[in-house]
Amino acid sequence: MEKIKESNTKDEVVVTNFDYYRNQIYEIGINDIAFDEENEKLCNCRDIKQCGDCLFYPYAACDSNRLAWCIKPHLERKFYLSKFEYDLLVVYARESPSIRFQKCQILMHMKKEGHFLDIPIVLTINEILENCVWDNF
Repeated sequence: MEKIKESNTKDEVVVTNFDYYRNQIYEIGINDIAFDEENEKLCNCRDIKQCGDCLFYPYAACDSNRLAWCIKPHLERKFYLSKFEYDLLVVYARESPSIRFQKCQILMHMKKEGHFLDIPIVLTINEILENCVWDNF
């Protein structure tokens, strides 16, 4: 009888901000969307009181900032990290903050061994650190 080897890796489905807000983006129009940071919601650019309240500010770069935001993974919750995992990512961030988790072989091996359980591998180290909570022991 032949044994079937189970894989520890799952295909991760990553939902982008565009995917998550698709209906609202179509309703508002891609060139008119703004993200009200105070209320944490997508809205029409005309509905923002001051440009500085928009996630896509500064005005001169709002088109490119809007596009960059659309293709980023949508994060609904904070990720839980152990102190060890947090400290390790801080070290990586000092050296290369914009590197993606999936490009760090050691981190990927650790994920296969059960560390960084809920971390989408497409995020950068800084994105993970900005969206995590950790044990402060």
